[in-house]
Amino acid sequence: MMSILTRMPDKYREALELSELQGMSQKQLSEHLNISYSGAKSRVERGRELVKEMMTSCCAIEADH
Repeated sequence: MMSILTRMPDKYREALELSELQGMSQKQLSEHLNISYSGAKSRVERGRELVKEMMTSCCAIEADH
């Protein structure tokens, strides 16, 4: 996971590190980054999407039906 984060754009990496790894709420994230709450939510969601894209592009993932 950490190697994926280092390859992400800074604004998405920072949002994920603070919210997912450090447990900061999205409201706290918005205040910390001095951006709107909807902007913080968007960064976290886009960051999650980028992680998913990076993981699925490098690895074969199978799920039970």
